Amino acid sequence: MQTKNISLIETQFHPNGTRTYAQILKLEVIPFEIKSTCILLKDEVIQDQIPYLLHSTHQELISLLDVTEVTPYEIWYFDENFQFTGKAYCLHQGSGTFRIQTQAKWILLLSHKSNPFQKLKKLKCSALHIES
Repeated sequence: MQTKNISLIETQFHPNGTRTYAQILKLEVIPFEIKSTCILLKDEVIQDQIPYLLHSTHQELISLLDVTEVTPYEIWYFDENFQFTGKAYCLHQGSGTFRIQTQAKWILLLSHKSNPFQKLKKLKCSALHIES
């Protein structure tokens, strides 16, 4: 399984209020390309210790993520400019299906069971940077 390094950036105000500074947290992820508009994540998410970074490369506006049986996870959304746009939660325990529609081009899947989740759960992320 090939991994990639990313940085999650939190912009904070300096205590004197005159400027901002960035807190950067580095993270190892498993990159995954979303080539179709609908993806069944339980077939792709095979471990829960390293977060997944999904990249939507299809030409449609919306991606449909079927997150049935992928729990407990947080889903972090980033736009095409790598700016943080929001979060969703996969906490579904029932027997039915659970799907999420998103316009995000970059999606971070973060398991609640992983060590990185403990470091990131209080982060107020503003942007994503992918290391080259």
